[in-house]
Amino acid sequence: MNLSASPCHDFYEFVCGNFNRYNPTEIQVDIFSMLEKEYERKQLNALTRESPGDTEMEKSVRNFYKSCLSIDMNVLREKLKNIVAEFGKMPALEGDKWREQDFDWLRTVAEIAHKYDVKLILNYEMSAEGLNGRRLKLGLENLHESLAATIIRTKHGFSEQMIIASKLKSYLGLSEPNAQRVAKEISDFKQSLSAACPADVASKSTTLNKIQRKYLPDIDVRRYLSVAMGSNPAAQLKIDDYLANCQQNIANALRRTSRRTLANYVFYYLLKPFMMLHVPSQQQELCKIETATHFASEMDFMAYRKEVSQQMENDLKTFWITIKTTFQNILQSPRLSWIRNNTRRTALEKLRAMKLEFGQYERNMFAEKYRQLKLYRNDYIQNMKAILAYKAQQARSRLSDSNQSNNLVEREGSPFTSRPKNTVIFPVSSLQPHYLWSGSSPNAMKFGTLGFLASHELIHGFDDKGIFYDNRGQFKRWWDNYSFLDLSSRMDCFSEQYKKYNYLGDSQSENIADNGGLRLAYEAYNKWYGDKVRFHQDVGEETLPNLNYNNKQLFFIAYGQMFCSNTNSDLNSLDTSAFGHVPHKYRVNGPLSNLEEFSREFNCPRGSAMNPTKKCVMY
Repeated sequence: MNLSASPCHDFYEFVCGNFNRYNPTEIQVDIFSMLEKEYERKQLNALTRESPGDTEMEKSVRNFYKSCLSIDMNVLREKLKNIVAEFGKMPALEGDKWREQDFDWLRTVAEIAHKYDVKLILNYEMSAEGLNGRRLKLGLENLHESLAATIIRTKHGFSEQMIIASKLKSYLGLSEPNAQRVAKEISDFKQSLSAACPADVASKSTTLNKIQRKYLPDIDVRRYLSVAMGSNPAAQLKIDDYLANCQQNIANALRRTSRRTLANYVFYYLLKPFMMLHVPSQQQELCKIETATHFASEMDFMAYRKEVSQQMENDLKTFWITIKTTFQNILQSPRLSWIRNNTRRTALEKLRAMKLEFGQYERNMFAEKYRQLKLYRNDYIQNMKAILAYKAQQARSRLSDSNQSNNLVEREGSPFTSRPKNTVIFPVSSLQPHYLWSGSSPNAMKFGTLGFLASHELIHGFDDKGIFYDNRGQFKRWWDNYSFLDLSSRMDCFSEQYKKYNYLGDSQSENIADNGGLRLAYEAYNKWYGDKVRFHQDVGEETLPNLNYNNKQLFFIAYGQMFCSNTNSDLNSLDTSAFGHVPHKYRVNGPLSNLEEFSREFNCPRGSAMNPTKKCVMY
């Protein structure tokens, strides 16, 4: 804390002003990155320490990790060439012997998608529509690297083209001039694809028959899907077409590009998942990251049964009940009379159906998977082939059964909301003690951290996106027009407020959840505290010794300190909208400045920075 700062001028500076002094950073450090770092340490322990009670799953995951540690680059190079041979020949390896008439880019990428679920140039994904319906999303492959990868790459002065050239040389044995030339061609084609169809392009609803007629002769969508899916899709299959507004641009990019370049592009990105970075001095850390990429759920299970605090789980379950009851009371109160009765009834149905889940796993949920997936401790490439083939098989199963769950999704590091499941999920990594929760802390502080996170995620069910999902998680507009207009005017208030922070990213959903979540968590704490007093129950010690702050002030201090952050200046210069949140300072000051109760507790005069006359409120 920086006690010389005024809580009424800049509460973030008041609670976090000395954070940077004690927490130096390379990229960004905050309580969530600390949680993740500690969790990664526990994951490494789980990978390296065997015990007699280990399951077949745990043994298999350790086998993969050990195979990664024992990579032989000479053997790896030959095995990569064998993978190329499964689908054809790569011009960069064949030289003048390569025959362009033998290369059919569409069939090749479809066969790769079918066998390894690696989507190149085109991408498709099946999703559920209602209880029994299905829709297919069709678009370009994901052409964008993660923000973290961009930061690390730019920090070391590497362009993407330089990285491609380095891998072509190291993993496939190309000469320096050849690697540079091929890398430029691959990079140029990727840029032309990216420019042809922006990431935020809107989709159009259509059917396979219509899209087939529209895209021929440039792209035979039916043939692509038939090969990739392993079966003929129905002519009337509903499709969300993300290529609709840029089809001609994509066709032009493909026509302008030689088959040789297309083939090098396709085969390079086919091999990319197999090109494990090999740096002997960092191999343990790199292999842990690679293992976590493919075995997120398994590693959560391995860490969960040894590391998670049961008391923390129990507290969160108790808070969740109080939070839901509090929001139910809010929905039924005159405060939300602007929401018409029918819409309020539907909102209450959704709230009652909303569930809280922890990212924990039962032993038996992995049994079937590891009857099919065999992993060996000395063959990294074979293991990767088995993993990707298994993912492809699971993806094909989901095509015929859209309700089948995907157990291979990437692990989230912080709590999140699944709108289609109407469920708030707390991952294992967020359930570690001494960061967001301590058994000895007052409940005022626990509600300010854990309670806020749960409330934030609950409000996502009722934000500008959540209002289009009903109590069963089905996409449906259930708000009446009058209530929706009132909701929109409240959203406009938040938009205007956050523009004043010189932040132009698209963070509306998160801003709504921050503001609504803080208000809900505070009211839930007051309900918990009031119920204890009313029924003459022991509330324990709700303040901290030697600190001159009451319990409600501690709630706000705990909330603010949860977002203390030290961010690298290079990251600040990037488009932080990629995170979906405003910078941490405004996640603290923005919601608090809209809360009268905060200003009352810290005696902030009307019109001060933290107590503006105009306040934005939704729920």
